[in-house]
Amino acid sequence: MQQQQRKKASVALGSFFDTTPKGVAEWPRIDSEDPNYGGYNTKLVVPMAAGAPLAMKIANLAKEHFGSLKNVTLPYAKNAEDNTITFRFRSQYAVSVSDIHGAELETCPRIGNGTVMKVKAKWEAKKHTKGNFITAYMNGIQLLKLVLRRGAFEDASDEIENEDEEVAVVVEAREPAPFDDAVEEEGGEDLGTEADF
Repeated sequence: MQQQQRKKASVALGSFFDTTPKGVAEWPRIDSEDPNYGGYNTKLVVPMAAGAPLAMKIANLAKEHFGSLKNVTLPYAKNAEDNTITFRFRSQYAVSVSDIHGAELETCPRIGNGTVMKVKAKWEAKKHTKGNFITAYMNGIQLLKLVLRRGAFEDASDEIENEDEEVAVVVEAREPAPFDDAVEEEGGEDLGTEADF
C-alpha cells in the first residue's frame, strides 16, 4: 500500500535526451554515492551563450506540460553576475564515464571541482504532490579535463600521474577552469580533438 502511494506521488509527463555543452563541474559526486543525499549528482557551470539553447529546450518542456514556468522547479539557474548557467543533475545509479575520445573508462576517477566535462542526460517533466518539476537524470559523463578530488589529509603539492593518459589531470584546482577554446590549458596536456559524445 505504501509503495503504491509512493508511485502515485510522482507522474512522468514527457522527456527528452540531450548532451550539454562543455562546462565546469561543481561539487560532483560521480565516482561514489553522495553520503549526505544518496545517489550520484553534480552541477555543471556552462557559459551563458553555450548553455542558453539547452535552457530554452528545458523551459519549453515545462511550458508544454505545465502551461508556463510559474510554479515549476527547473534544474538550472542563470547566473547574471558571471554570465553562466548552472545545470543540476542526479542519478540513482552509477553512470558511465568516457574519456575525451568517447571511450568508456573501466573505473571512474575521483572527479573533483573544476573538471571540464559534458553530461549526457534525460530531462523529464514530473507532476509531484510537492509541485511541478523538470528533473535532469545524468546517463553519462565525458571528461575533457580532469581535476582529481583530493582527501583532506593529502598534500596538494603532490603530482598525480594519469597512467592511462585518457584525460589531463590537474591537482587541487579550486577555481573554475576558464572557458577558452585552446586545446592546451594551464596545468593540462594537449589531448587533441574531442570526439562526439
